Amino acid sequence: SMLVLARSHSKCTDSSLTGGKGSSLAVLSMVNGVTVPDFFVVSTSAFQVALASCTPFYETLSQLENLDTDDAEVENVAHKLKQIVNDIPLPQDLTERLSTFYHKLCASENITDCPVAVRSSATTEDTAEASFAGQHSTYLNQIGIDSVLKSVRRCWASVFNRRAVEYRNRLKIPHEEALVAVVVQVMVDPIAAGTGFSVEISTGFDGLHVAAAYGLGEGVVSGDVTSDEWLFQPSSPHRLIKKTRGSKSIQYIRKEDGSGIEKFSVPPERAEQFCLTTGKAREVALATKS
Repeated sequence: SMLVLARSHSKCTDSSLTGGKGSSLAVLSMVNGVTVPDFFVVSTSAFQVALASCTPFYETLSQLENLDTDDAEVENVAHKLKQIVNDIPLPQDLTERLSTFYHKLCASENITDCPVAVRSSATTEDTAEASFAGQHSTYLNQIGIDSVLKSVRRCWASVFNRRAVEYRNRLKIPHEEALVAVVVQVMVDPIAAGTGFSVEISTGFDGLHVAAAYGLGEGVVSGDVTSDEWLFQPSSPHRLIKKTRGSKSIQYIRKEDGSGIEKFSVPPERAEQFCLTTGKAREVALATKS
């Protein structure tokens, strides 16, 4: 059955089943020299199966489809859909399968209740004409199967986040076409984290661009933290073109006890240093070219 897919499953790269993030991670797993923390994907089929027997969901969804996009009711109906999805009973075979996959992940990491990131992966995500990044939810440092199951539902429900609904309305994407898969991935405990791109995103300049800050990558991708940035030449010897030190005054780290993450301030003397050496940043930059 295609409800839950291991990362090595041949269908894991199929974005109609595993969404943008899931399929990209599956492709990335095949790249030599790139280490991807272990993961599995709750497929879009699981989302459809879980909702199939839920009449109130479809009734409310058709209400949403029939509203004018600028109607004040849109937000209320979307909120109601979120509540329905958050409380939906999961089919037993899905619960069992999820549980099996999660405990397999725990066993391979040698941790009883392995902390995982539970990440929405939408089929409408980052298609050429739609960039959905950041409009659905991610739940970091979820511990134990109950937290995982709850977070999977919360990811499904985030299809009806206000921003996501407005975005689909603007692009005239029917709400029933918004399918979401969920990536469940081993949490790493980084000293520093961030992003690497093979072009400078803000300008389109042909250089390898790395941004990073202390702690988890959440601060960098949410824009909460002003990160350190490096720009390297795209061709060998990949010389440093420029580097900019960010303020990095806060960092996100895993909660000491229980699920979730928390925000801490970074001591000034640490914030004043780059969080990665130029050599390390260059390694990240080169990985974007593989």
